[in-house]
Amino acid sequence: IMMGDMFFELSQPKKAAAFYTEALDINPFNHNVRKRLALMKLELGDSQKAAEEFEKCLILSPGDREIVQILEQIKSRE
Repeated sequence: IMMGDMFFELSQPKKAAAFYTEALDINPFNHNVRKRLALMKLELGDSQKAAEEFEKCLILSPGDREIVQILEQIKSRE
């Protein structure tokens, strides 16, 4: 997770996403890491994959209004 965060801070979303994916392989129920991965997918221009990850986040944390808003923005662009 720390490596993903480091690459996120360095504006390297592809590398950050790779580390977040590894972290989710260990613990797929980590809401914060899944949210970060979704944000990296969005940063990389893959709104479909980002939306899929955000949907998974909502299953883990149904009350997250930020995710709901981001999903609405993604869907409004489609």
